[in-house]
Amino acid sequence: MLDPTRVALLSVVAFVVRLQLFLTSDEPTGWDGYSYVVQVERLVTEGRLHWPDASWVTYFLGALHFAIPSAVIAVKVGACLLAALCVPAAFRLGGLPLALWAAASPVLTHLAGDFAKNLGVIAPLLLVLAWKRNDSRVVLVLSVLAAAVAHRVGAALLVAIGLGALGGALLSKATSRRVLTLGVTAAVAFVALSALLPNLLHPADVDRLAGQLQREWSFTPWPYFAMRPTSWPERIELLLAWPALLWGGWRFVTRRDDRVRLGARLLPLAVCVFPFWRTDTLDLGYRLALMAPVFVLALPARPENSDRRWLLLLPLLFLVRTGFEPNATPPYAAWRALIARIPRPLPTLLIAPQGFNFLYDHETSHESLAWSPEPTIDRTTTWRLAWGIPDGAWAELAGDLSPAPQRLSAEVVYVREDVWETFVTRARSDESLEAALADPRNPSRTRPRSLSRNH
Repeated sequence: MLDPTRVALLSVVAFVVRLQLFLTSDEPTGWDGYSYVVQVERLVTEGRLHWPDASWVTYFLGALHFAIPSAVIAVKVGACLLAALCVPAAFRLGGLPLALWAAASPVLTHLAGDFAKNLGVIAPLLLVLAWKRNDSRVVLVLSVLAAAVAHRVGAALLVAIGLGALGGALLSKATSRRVLTLGVTAAVAFVALSALLPNLLHPADVDRLAGQLQREWSFTPWPYFAMRPTSWPERIELLLAWPALLWGGWRFVTRRDDRVRLGARLLPLAVCVFPFWRTDTLDLGYRLALMAPVFVLALPARPENSDRRWLLLLPLLFLVRTGFEPNATPPYAAWRALIARIPRPLPTLLIAPQGFNFLYDHETSHESLAWSPEPTIDRTTTWRLAWGIPDGAWAELAGDLSPAPQRLSAEVVYVREDVWETFVTRARSDESLEAALADPRNPSRTRPRSLSRNH
């Protein structure tokens, strides 16, 4: 069987198996699944996204919704296609063994289920790592831009790849004017796009980065496993980053003729497992940890002519289903019951927890925000769902305020934003309310500049 046929077969298997897994749930996959659903619904019904986003992945998913009536299914199909595209890209980098990894990888299944835009980074990133001097420069530049525009993480990792390759070139005295020219061309093109389009990596993101670091050293990604159920195959795949980093570092020191290639893989791998990323939240450090297997597999990768021994690895395809549990979703039934209890007419803006806000947008076509409103937003037309505040506290600290908060459930109260802010000011001296006020379900921070730039 010819290699292209094998790669095509692996791609189809990877797509079908992942899609079958995701279709076992009627809800979107992942905690923020409805964010993608809302985006593609608005793109199809209104011709624009619900919130500005330059990522080509969002438009790719939206294009599928034009052909697939259900937005939920369209997003699942799109995510599985993105994972399948990693198979030929991995083959280009390391032959059939790497193509098989892409087909079977639990981490790619996890990215497909949870972080579709991050997954959109993988295939072009693999093509960037596979590029050689005699390959098409156009393909390289397009791959760089595709990885950078898919998600901010892709742009950050490309910076690490470029710096790693440059460092290796300087140490081995093998700098290439052509390679530098290509790198500068791609960088200038991305900077131009970043200045015009929203949600691309930008200097304004530095303020967000500062909140992603911690002072204590941590053996990433291990602490994340306690925060999110993770199968052992996926854990092993993620933890291979450390022995790969040590092995690659040894080769970088001892093999001067290969430092450019190794540097381009080692520095981004080190970024992915940087031990000072915050480990108390599933944010930037967690997403980077999920990208580490790309660079682990790329370290020894050298395409070779395949033989039948690759068949011995086919049982690994069973691992593809272990990277994600599609039914591990937020409590959508309880949330829908809450939405039904919100008094009508609905407010101009509802402040609600992350995840709930996307479901609310989907169910009602009204605006919801998982951040505290900016000072310019009218507090009298903005309401919020406040979690964990007992009736006694409302009576004591907000009894003289109007309109009075309305209880929707044992945990949740519906309160106008100006009343809430006055209540919070009065409650700061009450230690018994400290935990409730710090609950992430009660947003207290406004959106960072990086999320509102170029809107």
